[in-house]
Amino acid sequence: MHQKIKKSLFKRIIFHRAAISLIGLVVIIFISIPLARNASKRYNINKEVVKLEEEINRLKDKNGELGNMIDYLKSDQFIDEQARLNLNYKKEGEELVVIKNKEAEAVKADVEEKNIYNIQGFNKRVKEKEITNPKKWGYYFFNREKLTELNN
Repeated sequence: MHQKIKKSLFKRIIFHRAAISLIGLVVIIFISIPLARNASKRYNINKEVVKLEEEINRLKDKNGELGNMIDYLKSDQFIDEQARLNLNYKKEGEELVVIKNKEAEAVKADVEEKNIYNIQGFNKRVKEKEITNPKKWGYYFFNREKLTELNN
């Protein structure tokens, strides 16, 4: 008889409406947690896919532009332009016209006179005065403006 009371009490508790509702709620929670994680992962993956597709489209556009540049560089028009600009090439029947800029020639002549050997830095002025290391440290700690003037 004691077992019947225990079984009936157990059956009453388990099959009671509130208990069934509570058990159902716990089951729904345990099912919804992995579902929410999967939805979050799917959302992040979709965002990454969209970014990668945008990058693919950008790279396709760049690839097309580079292809057009390669085609232009292989063309006879480009070769002809480069020959005209760099090698002073001219076609038969064309005449070459040179327009001189007097100011630019005067400046160029002055530079060539001063720089006889065409060596970079040959005619640069010697620095006015070399500052000693202790003075540099003093400027560093006490007068930063003077230090920036010295470095420039």
